[in-house]
Amino acid sequence: MQLEINKIFKSLEIKPESTVVIHGDAIIAAQYPQKKSQKIDYLVENIINFFDDRGTLIVPTFNQSNFIEKKIFDVAKTPSKIGFFYEKFRVHKLANRTSHPFFSFVIFGKDKKKYLNTQIKDCFGKRTIFELLYKKNAKIVNLGCRWQCSFIHFVEQKIKVDYRYFKKFIGIIKDKNGYKKIKVNYFVRDLRKNLTYNLDKLEQKLKEKNKINYASFGRFQVSSVNAKDVYKFTLQNIKINKKFLLDD
Repeated sequence: MQLEINKIFKSLEIKPESTVVIHGDAIIAAQYPQKKSQKIDYLVENIINFFDDRGTLIVPTFNQSNFIEKKIFDVAKTPSKIGFFYEKFRVHKLANRTSHPFFSFVIFGKDKKKYLNTQIKDCFGKRTIFELLYKKNAKIVNLGCRWQCSFIHFVEQKIKVDYRYFKKFIGIIKDKNGYKKIKVNYFVRDLRKNLTYNLDKLEQKLKEKNKINYASFGRFQVSSVNAKDVYKFTLQNIKINKKFLLDD
């Protein structure tokens, strides 16, 4: 059973020098022989150590509700709301978290300063972390979870899809320098349209053109795709079908 991160990443054409965004599910760590309390920590350490200071590891730590409901985002204390896998990276001693109140990431490695200094008054536009991921052609990795890709929102905002619209949110960001009031422009989904996302069609298109690499992590599937390929295929297909990323 293949559980060695370095071999799995190699099969996905990921190098220690790569820039990588990781989506994952903590359930994959259950396959390790360590004690139950140590399994996820073992996985997290192995992923971080693979890149060391040669590459850049980027992990989502999103929390949408805190800034909307409580009007504050505490960079150090506001938890991730997207799963245990991500929270484990957030609390790691080497983690550096961006201060975006909706789409925060923890950054490890070589280019962390560039990502920590990206735009936070917009979510998916110019100078945001998503634009930098595009420019760096980051590898988007999924570890044992259904294929997902928050990067698609960068494309949606770029072409102004008609099922999302701009909405401003005002609140407070607390970081190591204290408190700061901020206004954030968010290209939100129009809930009145009652639409849901389904990325199966995008994954299939990428797969047909051999743009996704797949490997096995024990009994789970893992994958890697380049950000510029996601951008290209999303853009091409939305122009043909405006609801390409949505359930039919």
